[in-house]
Amino acid sequence: VIIDSNDKKVIIRLWLMDEKEEDVPEKERDSTVSYAIGILAGLLLGGIVGQLKNLFIWKRYLAEDAAQQGQPNQAGSLYGRAFVSYSVNILTLVAAFFIMDILPFSGVTFLIGTAVSLSVMNKLLALGQKKRENDRKESG
Repeated sequence: VIIDSNDKKVIIRLWLMDEKEEDVPEKERDSTVSYAIGILAGLLLGGIVGQLKNLFIWKRYLAEDAAQQGQPNQAGSLYGRAFVSYSVNILTLVAAFFIMDILPFSGVTFLIGTAVSLSVMNKLLALGQKKRENDRKESG
């Protein structure tokens, strides 16, 4: 704070009390560890939801598609499953967003980890399917 009085400038500094560790909220303590735990928890949540989604939505579709070799595919079934898949992703991210403030670690990194893991799980399913198709072509 600067105070002008009679053409003299007096600088007064206000020192805030040092915060003790007990006064700092748990969320802010050890932010690096908090970020790491948030990422890991997000990766875990996204991985579990992504694996369940792929298991219940896509694996069955791929098995049905493989059983119908030579027959025309039903585009409606594919689009319906894609819509459900995107909906599950959005609902998972919305749920992660709403619970991120009550978590004892970094909520933002939790949300990022969840999004990354959901995306990676979809890519892993696509890679696995591509590998199976290549194996079928080589053996058959």
